[in-house]
Amino acid sequence: KYLDGQSFSIETDHKPLLPLNSKQQLNSKCERWRLKLQQYRFTIKYIKGKHNTVADYLSRSPVDNGSNDEDDYIPTKSA
Repeated sequence: KYLDGQSFSIETDHKPLLPLNSKQQLNSKCERWRLKLQQYRFTIKYIKGKHNTVADYLSRSPVDNGSNDEDDYIPTKSA
């Protein structure tokens, strides 16, 4: 487990995640998340979506899958 014993920060534009790290009462789904995450040392920081450039970059970054159109071309012959 990479995060065991490490302190880390979660930056999100999803405000409903903020109470996960507090004593505030949550709905049952969020409470289950809190129980799973309580073994880790983390803080949650809210960042407006337009300022969350890292997440925006990761979702829009082009991915090189190593393929190009020429590699996909299969020559055919008519009979």
